[in-house]
Amino acid sequence: MTSLFLIGFVINELIHVALAFYQANGDFVTSSKQIAIRTILYGIGAWIIVMAGYPIVWVIVYQVFVLAIFFGVAHFSIRDNYKNPKNHDKKDVRNKLSKSGQKMVLTTFSSALVSELDIVLLGLFFGGPLLGVLSWARRILEILFQLVAASLDILFPQLSKVKTREEVMNIRNTLKKVFFASFIIPISFYFLRNFASSIFVLLLGDEFSTVAEYTSYILFCLPLMVWSRINIIFARALNFEINLSKIIFLASMISLSIYFITNQILQNSAVVSIILSQITISALTSYSFRNSYK
Repeated sequence: MTSLFLIGFVINELIHVALAFYQANGDFVTSSKQIAIRTILYGIGAWIIVMAGYPIVWVIVYQVFVLAIFFGVAHFSIRDNYKNPKNHDKKDVRNKLSKSGQKMVLTTFSSALVSELDIVLLGLFFGGPLLGVLSWARRILEILFQLVAASLDILFPQLSKVKTREEVMNIRNTLKKVFFASFIIPISFYFLRNFASSIFVLLLGDEFSTVAEYTSYILFCLPLMVWSRINIIFARALNFEINLSKIIFLASMISLSIYFITNQILQNSAVVSIILSQITISALTSYSFRNSYK
């Protein structure tokens, strides 16, 4: 199952790389549509698989299959959507497109680590029925995060046009309100967790009765992931993507250490590991922005 998580992570990152060419050309709608459609397909497909009585591993297989299809569509559509109507030199066009896409490749890789790292690490350190429960809880967080992240991408064109530090900080202060407002989602779910648990049991069976409980804690990572995403968007717009990528790679190594240490000293360390991992990434991306934008 761990290998499936890793394959899914790689394919998901390839999708981000392919979509980077669209985003580099100012097309953020395509990315948002892909995320929305993928989320719907994940939910419907996973529900059908579980209701049919198949093991949880087939949900992961289905996810990898959907990711592979979306990567193929995104990748092979580039050639048609970005044909050069004029007879310019192909090398110059290719260099220009590659240069525009470099920034997006780095930042989308960073975004993928923020959203997918925990899923991979859970597969490395946990197994059995618990992993199935944790996977569902973490995927619910991922779905909500992707919906919010897709709406945040529209900030990139606006940030790319700002000329003064004051304008940048005004936008950042406004986004702090989004960060605090996002706490409404985990707080609301926490108080409705018993109702949510009955729904999970009805749809998935008694073995998933604890999904709602785990989700009620893990969802408190949502504001942290939103803030990390905001930092990534700022880095992309202000040309700090290399520094940010280094910081997120460092945060990933620290997260791996967190999972290892907590797994050694705690009996059930999953929730603590996920929260500490996202706190680390959020704090370090904030540090990267402050250090780069002096």
